[in-house]
Amino acid sequence: MPGHPPARHPARPQAGLGLVSGVLALVAVGIVLAAAARALPVLMEYRAVSDAVRQAAQAENATAARTRFERLSQVEGIQSLTASDLQIDGAPGGLRVAFAYQREVPLAGPVFLTFKLHGSAP
Repeated sequence: MPGHPPARHPARPQAGLGLVSGVLALVAVGIVLAAAARALPVLMEYRAVSDAVRQAAQAENATAARTRFERLSQVEGIQSLTASDLQIDGAPGGLRVAFAYQREVPLAGPVFLTFKLHGSAP
């Protein structure tokens, strides 16, 4: 018909992410990956501390346990905890060696990720 605009098809709803949503999702994933990359060394050190404490708990007495932990700390590169930080108690059947410490990982400016780590053996 003359004078009438051409017929339009109804708009199809958008499927998937838009450009802005996609960029925001990538930024969020990037922030999480950056925090995980900074947290990984802390978790690896915690595992080394747990293994060293487990081996120290097999010692005959508290002095030998501290000496064993110090030696293992040097080999494994443990810097967050020293042998004097260990809590060693005599328990039936052996020693109970416990530890607790805190690590802060800087993320950006005044923002830190804080880990409160603890454990014991046996």
